[in-house]
Amino acid sequence: MTTEDRLTEKLNKEKEYLWTEMNALKEKLEKTNQQLELLEQSAPEHYSKALGARNKATEVKNKAEERLGEIDAIYKSVEDAHELVISLKDESDSNLATIKEYGSTAFDKSESITQYHEQYLESKAEIDEALQELNRLVTEKDRLAVKVESLSEQVTNTELVAGKLKSLLSNATKQKSEFDTLHGEVFGFTYEDDNGEEVEQGGLKEELKDAYSKIKNDVASLNEEVSSVEQRYNEKLDSIEGQYQEGLESFISKGEKQYSSIIAQIKSLLPDALTAGLSGAYIDKIKVEKEQLDKHEVSFNKAIRWLIVCSLLPVAFSMVRVIFLSEQFASVIQDAPMIYSMMLPVYAPILWVAYSSNKSYKLSKRLIEEYTHKEVSSRTFEGLSNQIDTIGEDDTSGELRTKLLFNLLQVNSENPGKLISDYNNSDHPIIDAIDKSSKLADAINRLDNVPLVSPLLRHLNAKERNKIEQKEKDMLNVVDVATTAEANSKEEEPTTKTASVA
Repeated sequence: MTTEDRLTEKLNKEKEYLWTEMNALKEKLEKTNQQLELLEQSAPEHYSKALGARNKATEVKNKAEERLGEIDAIYKSVEDAHELVISLKDESDSNLATIKEYGSTAFDKSESITQYHEQYLESKAEIDEALQELNRLVTEKDRLAVKVESLSEQVTNTELVAGKLKSLLSNATKQKSEFDTLHGEVFGFTYEDDNGEEVEQGGLKEELKDAYSKIKNDVASLNEEVSSVEQRYNEKLDSIEGQYQEGLESFISKGEKQYSSIIAQIKSLLPDALTAGLSGAYIDKIKVEKEQLDKHEVSFNKAIRWLIVCSLLPVAFSMVRVIFLSEQFASVIQDAPMIYSMMLPVYAPILWVAYSSNKSYKLSKRLIEEYTHKEVSSRTFEGLSNQIDTIGEDDTSGELRTKLLFNLLQVNSENPGKLISDYNNSDHPIIDAIDKSSKLADAINRLDNVPLVSPLLRHLNAKERNKIEQKEKDMLNVVDVATTAEANSKEEEPTTKTASVA
């Protein structure tokens, strides 16, 4: 089935669907018109009945209101009688109490008591009748109230029905006008022009026919264009396929040639790859050690600067005390050991960092030199092996090649980690000083056993002790002079004050 046949079949189905919808709309329109006619006929009757029911309800309502007024009047009279009964009951209760109180002396008044009793019985009968009448009036009032409520509900329902009928009539007329306009839009309509001639205006049906004919013509032209485009693109695809096959064959041949040349080059470079890999590894290690070298150098410089700052702080503090605070130089000198001892916890960690950075800096420098030597040895292997190849194949070249390979293996087999000695010991300068002092003491103890050296050591020791004692004496003299001068100045101050007061 061609595209034109499919489009034709689809358009026929759409036409059938539109016709069925139009017929259904016509049937609905006719039913609506019939319902409107019936509604127009029955609406006046319903309206008249609703008005009659409304008038009747108002009449019943008025009567119920009159009856309610009468009931209210009766209820008021009953309430008055009830109050009278209550007062009589109170009076009888008081009389009965009086009779009981004076029973022994009231025998002569029995006749009056009997009369009072008869009056009480009559009053009680009247009260019972009044109560029964009151209950009857209450029930009558409730019944009338229910009737009034039902009548008011009927009136409101009648008004609601009348409003609904009016809204239904307006909605029906509106729908009829909408159906008329829809029928005119679909099937068209006729109207008279200025000359009195009837003019037909086409609807959607005519437009659908025109669109169908236009689509049919467009589909025919489109099929022709599609066939021409298909033929043209088939020719282009054939040409592209031929060009692709030629390019693929040339690419495969070039790739095979490049593959064979690369394989040959790899085979020729296999001996050099070993030296290149070794030299590359050494270059990477040199870069790492250079970074560590720079890092340790920066740390060492910073530590030295902080040591200088920490060393200058006590001096600056002493100068401030002497120059600006005008304190005695002797007291400042006496406080100096305490200030330096207070700075020791700050000074020791910075000294530790400087000492450790210096050792690490020297180690990185040694490792850089070691890796550089190994890199140079690896790079020279290729050139020396080429020169040995130019000599020729004889015993000398074989020995040279073997010796060269042995030297290369020997250089590369040496572990640079042997330069990192004493890694189990700490880098703390105080611990190193203690170790060195203990070693020096051991060496001196060993020298004591030598006959000529032991007197010399004792002489040097005595000389050093004399120097230390002389320095202690000088310091004590300076301190004594300072203390005496300070005491004199303190004694002079009171005398000057007394003189000024005098």
